[in-house]
Amino acid sequence: MPTNEENEKNAGVRRESGNQRDAARDAIFSTSPLKNATRQEYQEPWNIEPEIEQERQEQLSRYLATVPDIIHCLYPFKGVKLSRADVEWLLSISMKGRGPGDGDDERRELHPGLDLRGADLKFEDLHTLPLARLRGSLTSKEWDEATAEQRAAAAVLLTGANLSEAHLEQADLIGAHLEHASLYEAHLEQANLARAYLERAFLARAFLKNANLNEANMAKADLSEAYLQNANLVAARLEGAYLNGAHLAKADLSAARLEKAYLSAAYLEQANLSVAHLEEGYLNGAHLQKANLSGAHLEGAYLNEAFLEGATLYKAHLERTFLYKAHLEGVKLSGSHGVDTQLKNVSQSGEPHIGPSLADTQWGNVNLAIVQWIQIDMLGDEYEARQTLHAGKRKDKVTRLEEYEAAVRANRQLAVALRAQGLDEEAARFAYRAQILQRIVLRLQGKLGSYLFSTCLDLLAGYGYKPGRSLLAYLIVIFCFTCLYLFIPSAHLSWDEALVLSVVSFHGRGFLLPNMSLGDAFARLAAIEAVLVC
Repeated sequence: MPTNEENEKNAGVRRESGNQRDAARDAIFSTSPLKNATRQEYQEPWNIEPEIEQERQEQLSRYLATVPDIIHCLYPFKGVKLSRADVEWLLSISMKGRGPGDGDDERRELHPGLDLRGADLKFEDLHTLPLARLRGSLTSKEWDEATAEQRAAAAVLLTGANLSEAHLEQADLIGAHLEHASLYEAHLEQANLARAYLERAFLARAFLKNANLNEANMAKADLSEAYLQNANLVAARLEGAYLNGAHLAKADLSAARLEKAYLSAAYLEQANLSVAHLEEGYLNGAHLQKANLSGAHLEGAYLNEAFLEGATLYKAHLERTFLYKAHLEGVKLSGSHGVDTQLKNVSQSGEPHIGPSLADTQWGNVNLAIVQWIQIDMLGDEYEARQTLHAGKRKDKVTRLEEYEAAVRANRQLAVALRAQGLDEEAARFAYRAQILQRIVLRLQGKLGSYLFSTCLDLLAGYGYKPGRSLLAYLIVIFCFTCLYLFIPSAHLSWDEALVLSVVSFHGRGFLLPNMSLGDAFARLAAIEAVLVC
C-alpha cells in the first residue's frame, strides 16, 4: 500500500497538472478570436464594444435617475456626450432579464425604447443597434404644446452619426438633428421625423413606410430606392434630393419642395403631388399612374418616357415641361368643374407663352379639347431648339439640327392628335409652325434651293394656312404695276386706266395699245405681270 508520503506526492503532482491545464486553457481563451467567440455566447450580435468601466456605469445610472421635465427642459442625458459603448450598456440594462436570444423583432417592438432626448450622439457609430421606439424628441402632442426652447432642448443630436441598418421603428424624432447621418437600410417604419433636419443624409434603401416626414428638411439627401410607401411628406424640403427608384406609392407629397430633385424611375403610383414644386426636376421614366398632380409646378421638369396613365393634371403648370415619349393615356387635364390646365407665361418679362415639350408623346385617349391651346405661342421643343446656348456653351450644328427635327415632329404629332379630335383650327396652327421649323431644318441641312422655295411659299400663302397673305400679295402686285404703267411717258394713261390694265395683265388677259410694239416697255411690263400669276 502507498505510504502517506507517496499519497501526498501524487496529490501534489495532480494539483500541478491541473494548474498547468488551467493555465494553458486561460492562455488559449485569452487570444482575441476565442475570447470574442466565448463572449458572444452571452451577448447580442449588436453588442460589439467592450463593457464600459464601473465608474462610467455609475455615472450613467445617476443620469438615468433624472426625472424628465418638459417644462424645465430636464432629461436624463440632455447635453451628455454618449458613445456607442454607453448606448450598448443602456440597451443591455433596459433589456435585462430577457436572456440571450430574446432580441428578435417581436420583442424589440415591445421594448419601450431608450429616452435619449437632448443627448449628444454626433458622429457616433450606432449601426445595427435596436433603437425601436427611441425617444429622441417630444411626441406630436407634446410638440404642439411646447415652446421653441422646449422643442430644441428635447431634440437628440445625431449629426453625422452612422445608423446604417439600425432599428428605429416608431421612434420619436421630431425636429431631431440628422444632418449628414448615414441611415442606409435603416428601419424607420412609422417613425416620426416631422420637421427633422436630414440635409445631405444618406437614406438609400431605408425603410420609411408610413413614416411621418412632414416639413422635414431633406435637401440633397440620398433616398435612392428608399421605401416610402404611404409616408407623410407634406411640405417636405427635398430640393436637389436623390430619389431615383424610390418607392413612393400613395405617399403624400402635397406642397413638397422638389425643385431639381432626381426622381428617375421612381414609383409614385397614386401619390399625392398636388401643389408640389417640381421645377426642373428629373422624372424620366417615373411611374405616376393615377398620381394627383393638381396645381403641381412642373415648369422645365423632365418627364421623358414617364408613365402618367390616369394621372390628374388639373391646373398643373406645364410650361417647358419635357414629355418626350411620355405615356399620357387617360390623363385628366381638367377638374370636375372643367377648369383648364394652366399653360401660362413662363415669366412676366414679355416672353412668349411656352408650352410643354411633346415630341413622340403617346396621347392615347387624352381629351385635348379642354386645354387652352390659344395660350401657347410655341411648344417647349421649339423653345429649346431656338436657344443658341446649352449649359453656358454654344450648341454645335448637329445638336441644333436634332433639336429642330424634334420640334418639327412635336408640332406635327400634336397637329394630328388635335385634328383627330376635331380641333382643326388649333391643329392648323401647330401644323404651320411645323412648316416654319422644317424650313430651318432645310437651311441647317444646306439645301438652299428648297429653303428659298419654302420661304416664298410662306411669304405668299403661309403654306396654305395663311390665305390672307395671298390676297395681300395680289394687291401689292396690282398696285406696284399700276404705278409702273403711269410712269411710262408714251402710254399717257390715267390712274384708273393703269389700274384696269394692271388687273387684266395680272390675269393673263393683257392687251397692247395702238401704235405699241412688243418691244416697248409697256408691253414688257404687262408680260412680266402676267407671268406672276403662274
